[in-house]
Order: sequence, then structure tokens, then C-alpha cells
Amino acid sequence: MTDTVYRELDLPCSPSEAWEHVIDPSWLGDDGDLPTTPGSDGWISDGGDVRYLIVEEVDEDSRLAYRWASFTDEPSRVEIELTPIAEGTRVTISESPIEVRAQASLAFDDRRYLHGFCGTFGSTRRRLFEKLLEHPRVALRPDSPKMPPCHVKPS
Repeated sequence: MTDTVYRELDLPCSPSEAWEHVIDPSWLGDDGDLPTTPGSDGWISDGGDVRYLIVEEVDEDSRLAYRWASFTDEPSRVEIELTPIAEGTRVTISESPIEVRAQASLAFDDRRYLHGFCGTFGSTRRRLFEKLLEHPRVALRPDSPKMPPCHVKPS
């Protein structure tokens, strides 16, 4: 994705009724979890593809913003706004690419610290972290031993 995708749709219902449809993950895929608490992570499954998301902003009945990515697609930011109009509710959706500019260089001590970090925050972030370590732009110092894979302790 290189450009922002922008769509508007007018629905013949109140903003609160439209909100219930926006937070239902079934309009995005086959299954999923779309939380409505900023900082929460969720997921959407569509066929064989899974997109992981982190909720950034929520203003109930009027605004939802989140970042999402999969292991095959570039990350993007989605903003959904609900505006009351005379005929019901205008739903505005925009999706913009997120540019990744930084190149990471991790030493063994840094990787041990991040290993603990990924285990603390659950399986979604753990999978994204492990994928980061496999990314070709993440350079390991030549003297760094290989870090063991992240493991999450069973609850």
C-alpha cells in the first residue's frame, strides 16, 4: 500500500447503531477480536490471512483508530469516523500506510531484555517480535550469540 484509501458511506441509522456495526469484526473478515480500549491488541482472520491490530483511539459512537499488519502485508493505520447527518450517519474510513524507517541493531543483552518484554505482553506481540527478529533489516552484531525463541509462560 503506497497511498491512503478513503471511503465515505451514508447509513440510514443513528451513530450508536452504526457504532455497533463498526466494532463487530465480522465486517472485516471471517473471525476476530476488535477491542474498544486504547492500547488493546486484537486480530482479524480472513481466509488464511490474519491481521494483528493495536487500538490507538476510541471515542464511542464517533471514532475508532487502530494500526494493523499481517506477516504478508505492510502495516497501516485505519481511522473510522461516524458523523450524524440528517439522513442518519456518515461513516468515513481512511487507511494510510505506516512507513518503517528505522533499522535496528540488537546486541545479545538487548535481545535478552526484549525477550523478557515479548513474554510479558502476550502471544500477539510475541509473534510480531519474533517476526521482527527474522526481518532482513534487523542486523545482529557479529559477536552476538543467537537468542532462544520467545516463550510465554502458561497462565
